[in-house]
Amino acid sequence: MGYSQVVDDHSDCNAARKALKEGKINEAIIGFKKGAAKNCASSMDALGIVYSYPEYKINNYVEAKKWFTQASNAGYSEAKTNLAMMAYLGHGEPKNLKKSAQQLEELLYQSVTPLDIQYLSELYFEDSTAVDQKRLRNYLEIARLKQIPISYLMTAYVMLIKSESGDDPIVWLEKAHDADIIDAVMLLGSMYEKGTKFNSIDILKAKKYYAAGIGYKLDGAQEAYNRVESIIKKMK
Repeated sequence: MGYSQVVDDHSDCNAARKALKEGKINEAIIGFKKGAAKNCASSMDALGIVYSYPEYKINNYVEAKKWFTQASNAGYSEAKTNLAMMAYLGHGEPKNLKKSAQQLEELLYQSVTPLDIQYLSELYFEDSTAVDQKRLRNYLEIARLKQIPISYLMTAYVMLIKSESGDDPIVWLEKAHDADIIDAVMLLGSMYEKGTKFNSIDILKAKKYYAAGIGYKLDGAQEAYNRVESIIKKMK
């Protein structure tokens, strides 16, 4: 997981983002603070990013939380997500998955967004007690109705962790694959290679998905492809 950030068209903020891309961290901070002084919420959020993200090597989580909080109080939803991530990651406070889940659910209650649904799902995968599965399934259903592609993958993962009657993770993994969610590829290949309670072994389909994995340059894809290719040759 990482923090969320978006770009707006505020001149000070955008100039600061340009400086940040060029590695001019101090110049970027000055620019974001100018934007924040003009009540630019995305500048406040960006300051939280700079102070907390490892890439910028500052790791001042007290400052990060201060700026995320200011941006959140200004109604900036990405900052609210970032505060939830601080609780999840234990940045500046003890790691608290239930607190993070509660914050994310409050955001999802207002509007189901791709990032929040992904984070809440990943949080559930780490600790299934942090969020009720039934509520998570409801959020995922809303996300699927909104045709949010990541929700297809997350739905499949939830079904694989704890299945219910009528669950078919293969359907959602294939939908995720069709939506170019590459994380679905190797899992589909493995499920078709080995077979599961949801599907029978289909080496040709496994080969197809591993081939897609090679196209995406995924780790282990070539080895997996060679393995099933060997099986196919022996079957002839």
